[in-house]
Amino acid sequence: MALSKRDKRVLVFGGAVAAGILLVAYVILPLVDVLAGVEAELDQKERALIQRVRALRSESDLREELAWVSDQRRRLESFLLDSREVSLAQNELETIVRSLAEQNGLVISRSTPLQGSTIGDRYAKVTLQLNLDGGMAELAAFLDALSRHPKYLVIDDFFMTTFRRRNENLLQPRINVSGYIRVPDS
Repeated sequence: MALSKRDKRVLVFGGAVAAGILLVAYVILPLVDVLAGVEAELDQKERALIQRVRALRSESDLREELAWVSDQRRRLESFLLDSREVSLAQNELETIVRSLAEQNGLVISRSTPLQGSTIGDRYAKVTLQLNLDGGMAELAAFLDALSRHPKYLVIDDFFMTTFRRRNENLLQPRINVSGYIRVPDS
């Protein structure tokens, strides 16, 4: 049986269509699916990379901020008394106060350590009660020296008592001076 020209065209055209369908179904569509999957995976990896870059930048910023805070803490802690124990800090405070009083012509007639108090978990306040003998100029110079001392010293209370002796008014100031320490970590 011989095929007519028309049958040959139909077979060639039908074969081309069938080959095209097979090409699309088994080559092009799977390739498109693979490319779509690769594109989705690339998008996901790009988002993950962007998040990691942000995290690294944020971590870098946090490290810089932490370094700044640590520097500030060290700078502020340099104003504290050097001792870390309350009894040693009271001795250190008394040494500082006696030295300043002597430099300014005052006499400390009595020095009494008062009960220390804690400030949070890391710091404590150390206080001395002082009775002073001397004139107003010496007292003013002493108070000025306390305020300019490199360690952070605070005058908590200031009392002035007047005595009359032989037509003379005598002043006896009593002050509470405090310093601060960092207590050892528990």
